[in-house]
Amino acid sequence: MRLLIYELFSSGEIGNNSELSLLGFTMLNAVINDFAAIPGVEVVTILDRRFQTMIAQAAYPENVEFSWNHNCSGTGLEHFVEVLKICDGTLIIAPETDGILTKITGMAENQGKVVIGSSSLATGLAGNKQKVLELLKGKGFAVPKTELIPNEVLQQWESAVFKRFMLPFVLKPVTGTGGQGVFLIENSGNLSDAGSRLMQTSRQSYIIQEYIAGEAVSVSCLVAAGKAGAVSVNKQILKVNGNFHFAGISVPYSHPQAEAAKVAAQGACEAIAGLSGFVGVDLVLGETGPVIIEINPRVTAAYIALREVLDGNLAHCLYQACLQQKLPVLPNIIGTYTYITD
Repeated sequence: MRLLIYELFSSGEIGNNSELSLLGFTMLNAVINDFAAIPGVEVVTILDRRFQTMIAQAAYPENVEFSWNHNCSGTGLEHFVEVLKICDGTLIIAPETDGILTKITGMAENQGKVVIGSSSLATGLAGNKQKVLELLKGKGFAVPKTELIPNEVLQQWESAVFKRFMLPFVLKPVTGTGGQGVFLIENSGNLSDAGSRLMQTSRQSYIIQEYIAGEAVSVSCLVAAGKAGAVSVNKQILKVNGNFHFAGISVPYSHPQAEAAKVAAQGACEAIAGLSGFVGVDLVLGETGPVIIEINPRVTAAYIALREVLDGNLAHCLYQACLQQKLPVLPNIIGTYTYITD
């Protein structure tokens, strides 16, 4: 199988955000090496010229091929389509922001290619933080109180929000990743400042969300044919200074609510039709138990840490889950590992 592994930021498709490009490249590098170790798999990826020196210094297997974006006359996504034409399938690592993951997944589906991951319908639903929580709440899952605010009424909403939400609360884009644009609102000044900053972005809608005190974790799941298996509960390392910043992850995380978190994450994944492959579920372990915050329908930064502590090849598990449509035997965790982004 010839597989295109595509990571949006390191491909050069979106600007020159060095932080996200480095994180993206680190995820890409981990996934490439793991898939290249699967017999019968040839790997192709698209990279920005900024990574040429790093690639030249590394020793990649012979079954890994690089396509450089500066050698393509069209846009980055046009380059993606052209490379995909000569591949059997693709694994896409991209943020849910503004529907970009859903868009790229749909492009692959339109070509009739195998997607090692969730369907475009599933990424569209899971990537919308308001819609997915509404669905999960209707199915009995514990989620924070959440309300949608269209961009055009964000600032007019400021006077009413304190009547509807107790301080502190969270303001965030309805789609997004890595804590970008996520603000902790502790007073009226915070809300006014955050609202003004968000109004300058291109996103169309935001959510106001109840703040849940507790331990921020993620559960890494494998999903196949509507069944989910939890691989690990992970400790999220967050920096909070008015806004949230993802700073790293530690796996695995031992907590009295760890098993309950796995059950909640597995159930949430099974509640969304079309989820497949690697899925990350963010939760807070609070006084009343696990509360689901969001679902990331793609490979997340937890993959970087997980591959260091598993006794098997996680990429091979993904490959089996998506191509054979059944959950493989989940690998065991041996030891601990912490990945720090900065």
